[in-house]
Amino acid sequence: MKTYTAQEFEIEFYKAMHEWVQGGKVGPDPRMMWECRAPNCGKLEFDSKFPHQTPSFTDGIEYRWKPAKKRTVVIDGVELVAPEVAEPMRNTIYFVEGRDGTLFSYLWGDWEGQDDALANGKVFLTCEDCQAMADAQRKQRMGGAS
Repeated sequence: MKTYTAQEFEIEFYKAMHEWVQGGKVGPDPRMMWECRAPNCGKLEFDSKFPHQTPSFTDGIEYRWKPAKKRTVVIDGVELVAPEVAEPMRNTIYFVEGRDGTLFSYLWGDWEGQDDALANGKVFLTCEDCQAMADAQRKQRMGGAS
């Protein structure tokens, strides 16, 4: 998912606001569709504590549009994020479960096994989603035992 500098996102944001207003304010309000994070914070998640506000466009902060709603699957009554079905953009961080249950992260385009992982429903864009699916599938294989 593309991230923007403050200056880049200010241009993108006001372009989206202009189109939204010009279109009669139909569709998602751009003020509800952005997220930001401080650089080098170690988190993969972006913060959206201030919905329905215009971003501050502070230098040094990364901005992005909120990701589209994720597809889900239900396993044993638990709703989980479904694995990716389309190739992520090059250099996107993604996660797969290894044979021993360990989770691995890669950059899309850097691992020769990525196409097989994608075809076999093993690619997730967050560690949490990958872990949740791995746990649910392990529980199924064990016949419901934790």
